[in-house]
Amino acid sequence: MSDSRFARTVAQTANCFAVCLLALLQCSSQALAQPVVGSIQPDLLSLGTVRVGATVEASVRIFGEGTDTAGVAVKTQPPRFVRITETRLGTQQYGNVPPSVVCDVVISLDTSRAGEFSGKIKVQIGEIEVEVPVAASILEQEAGLSGVLVVETPFQRFSTSDSSIFDPWLEVVKSAKLDVSYLEVDGARPVLRDLDLEKFDVVLLAGTGLHYAGEGDREKLNKFVAGGGRVVIAANHFMSGSVAKANEFIVPFGLKMTDVEPRGGYPVFEVEGDEILKHKLTAGVGTLRFQRPSPVAVEDEKKGKILVAAPPFQDAGFVAVAEAERGQVVVMGVSLWWNWIASKDEAGADNARLLRNLLTMPKK
Repeated sequence: MSDSRFARTVAQTANCFAVCLLALLQCSSQALAQPVVGSIQPDLLSLGTVRVGATVEASVRIFGEGTDTAGVAVKTQPPRFVRITETRLGTQQYGNVPPSVVCDVVISLDTSRAGEFSGKIKVQIGEIEVEVPVAASILEQEAGLSGVLVVETPFQRFSTSDSSIFDPWLEVVKSAKLDVSYLEVDGARPVLRDLDLEKFDVVLLAGTGLHYAGEGDREKLNKFVAGGGRVVIAANHFMSGSVAKANEFIVPFGLKMTDVEPRGGYPVFEVEGDEILKHKLTAGVGTLRFQRPSPVAVEDEKKGKILVAAPPFQDAGFVAVAEAERGQVVVMGVSLWWNWIASKDEAGADNARLLRNLLTMPKK
């Protein structure tokens, strides 16, 4: 990819997603500080439990030296179970300080055989040498597992600098024995590519996956739902543009999000008791917490229902479901779903249990 094309892609993504991610996850006085040369974002790729044959993609951003890419060469040396699918060299600016050279490294795992795999990707950016730790536990396939496709992968260059935020998600995958695949999204091709969705039971669409989803992707998802699949959409006002993109898909199913968030200093809303509908998707869920959620309304009561009420918003919810032919569409008024089950303000409730319920589905 040329520097100019890379710059355009980064700018588009940053405007809608990356700045929001960093603002939320690094909300300290250092959030806009110049990154340390040689630092990695995320700091490691601990990908948890996956199954033989899964598609597992991830990326990291490495901060190099200097303010421009002229004459900077990139060399990579991955461990045998990792394939480098792309390297992208560009610059990123924080506040009013000069830009930093950055290198994005996109990877995929070889999941053809089971085993415990760990190693380091050696990356040289000009004179800077960095090692990126990578680890995964690849298990044999089992009958009856829920196949989950996550678009986009949470393990990506804009998500966080501290990979421990993913620990609650990795525990959900392990405890629920999900057969999960992760796709990296670059905006240059359909987000669902040429994948056969028949292999999956649930598709979780959020982040740049939602942002770049086009008409062809929505047609594939409609067919998937009609065939008995479940699509989970995660969006909110905080993630600029995501509500409009969510509505492109969910409105025909009788649901509609409003691109707003509660006022008053971003309080945490605790929802419990009768505010959570008794439903198979909410089994075992007693209390939920939300910060900066957006509401979703049911516009066709023959199709949809509110699963989790939204106390600040009349006749709306923070989570809703629509029944569609043989399948379902679920909408969550949170965008960073992996942070929603892990953040300091929202953890401790049954957020992880609800997410597990949404992603666990009997085989068709």
